[in-house]
Amino acid sequence: MRHNSPFYRELYADLPDRVTELTDLPVVPHDAFWRANTPRDNGLLTGPLDEAVVFKSGGTTGAPKFSVYTREEWREFTEAFGGGLVEAGLRPGHRVADLFYAGELYASFTFILDALHRAPVANVRLPIGGGAPFASTVHTLAEFDVDVIAGTTTTLCGLADHLVREERQLPDVRLLFFGGEGLFEDQRPLLRQAFPHAEARSIGYAGVDSGLLGQAVPGPTPASTARSRRTPSWRSSTSTPASPSPATASPAASS
Repeated sequence: MRHNSPFYRELYADLPDRVTELTDLPVVPHDAFWRANTPRDNGLLTGPLDEAVVFKSGGTTGAPKFSVYTREEWREFTEAFGGGLVEAGLRPGHRVADLFYAGELYASFTFILDALHRAPVANVRLPIGGGAPFASTVHTLAEFDVDVIAGTTTTLCGLADHLVREERQLPDVRLLFFGGEGLFEDQRPLLRQAFPHAEARSIGYAGVDSGLLGQAVPGPTPASTARSRRTPSWRSSTSTPASPSPATASPAASS
């Protein structure tokens, strides 16, 4: 890594050619890491920015952070997350509506759609997005007899509120995959009103900056719905991940 990344070349300048203990490595300085990881004159990446997909996170802070994935890295990431969707409840033939958000370099919509595409079971993907009007979203969900809805907790609750106000239900929906935000107990009654036969489950836990952190494992309580996964080492190194929200979150959802 130090031979290809100016940032790590400087950080590891005093280390011998071979290091056998993780504790021998210096702690990566957080601020310096992100100062080096810029769109122009990037000093962090281990290769030229000539084939990649770029996402950002942290835009609400006014200082967005960028992460770069090569084609192969993105395929591995979404394939691993897609495998976790099966453990979360995805079944062959499920019709899944992706209500996450797209655009402005955010990853969630694209990430979930690609993870579904690479899941080890056949499924039907409906790329609706989180910005569509609830009325048209409901029409599509009903028209296609959707089994699974994936989105942020805010979107799922907003959709449920719309259905309740319209005195409607979607009884064919069996799973609500939430991510990006925690799901609290006082939100569940609203979801049950609108989706009487659906179970709400975490879609998984990952981050644009950190890669895959955990996958959903159904359990008796929300706290047991994430299992730790070894985080891959991506071409653009990772920051310290944020703590999971109370009922676990998905990467893309928060990005």
